[in-house]
Amino acid sequence: MAWASRLAGRSASGYRLYGPDDLKRISLVRRARSLGFSLSEVQNLIRLAQHERCDSFQGKAAQLMIQKLTEVDAAIQRLNETRRELQESITNFNGGDCRQAVLECGCDCLCLGA
Repeated sequence: MAWASRLAGRSASGYRLYGPDDLKRISLVRRARSLGFSLSEVQNLIRLAQHERCDSFQGKAAQLMIQKLTEVDAAIQRLNETRRELQESITNFNGGDCRQAVLECGCDCLCLGA
């Protein structure tokens, strides 16, 4: 990342020294990652933060968050569908009456209850 080269130096004992701007940048990275943003999306947010005024940054960040929210909603929908299919498959098993080897039986156990 381009901003990494601007990090402060090190103390005599080798610890990295961070200034207030560094801490803000790190805080932004941590928050964006906790909201599910990818590293490239975080890089984009960092670039915006470095070159935009606060009001402009907030507007652009809000657009990115709306896109992320749409992705999260779609993922939730897919997970809910998978959950429903799993529940349906469990219900469709024949109750364990079949005593044959799985590959030789005629029930739908290989289809996981389908």
